[in-house]
Amino acid sequence: MQFLLLEFGLGILKIASIHTPNALSTSLGIIGGLLIGDLAIKVGWFAPETILYTVISVVGTFANPSVEFGMAITIFRIFLLLLTGLFHLPGFIVGNIIIIFIVFTTKSFDHKKYTWPLYPFDWSALKSILIRKPIPQLGKKEK
Repeated sequence: MQFLLLEFGLGILKIASIHTPNALSTSLGIIGGLLIGDLAIKVGWFAPETILYTVISVVGTFANPSVEFGMAITIFRIFLLLLTGLFHLPGFIVGNIIIIFIVFTTKSFDHKKYTWPLYPFDWSALKSILIRKPIPQLGKKEK
């Protein structure tokens, strides 16, 4: 239950930082999160480990450049939290199987799977993603 409450609270902090003027939004979000987290631990609402795990997962979501993909990860995380909370280890295992199935079977608008170029494996596409060429060389063919 603590994890779900923290997800809800962090969602509220995200919305608050979006609707705050740019000069204040970053510092307000960081300071607000620190103060609220510290107060919640001192009052006894949350265990320190719960806040740590939630913050690590949210920072991982922010590391993703796509807002939509970050929201999808958040939805999957809440789904997995609910299943794990209701059914413990079997819920966690079944939830991960469902998430992996969804990721491997969903296709994008250009009919490529989300896991492309890893599955189905395409070395040249993976190489072009991992090792970027300078922009002037992008249109030229390799010799």
